[in-house]
Amino acid sequence: MERLSAGGSTNGGAGIQLAYAVAEQAFIKDGINRVLLATDGDFNVGTVNFEALKNIIEEKRKSGISLTTLGFGTGNYNDHLMEQLADAGNGNYAYIDNLNEARKVLVDQMSSTLNTIAKDVKMNVTERSYFVSD
Repeated sequence: MERLSAGGSTNGGAGIQLAYAVAEQAFIKDGINRVLLATDGDFNVGTVNFEALKNIIEEKRKSGISLTTLGFGTGNYNDHLMEQLADAGNGNYAYIDNLNEARKVLVDQMSSTLNTIAKDVKMNVTERSYFVSD
């Protein structure tokens, strides 16, 4: 981690594929198998097509490895991409903009960050109004 640095370009597709390859090598049957992607989502080198990235993640999801995205950065931050990729990977998404938020997501809520309780949950909310008269 200490050797990481920003270089001005992000090959998100290659990073995602490498992360899944490592996760597949370390796969634990009946365990938590998850890729954590920490980025600003500004993928500007390599595979940059949103649908192609989503397809890669959806295919890898079938192998039992989920994807959680952790968003960092401002200005060129791609919130939509980060959330959609996490959805495609049966994972969750969090935006981390300060140390307190990082502590909350990665320490206090670590079990909910890593454990998926339900997959592909659909919810229908209906608004109802009730009037009471005297």
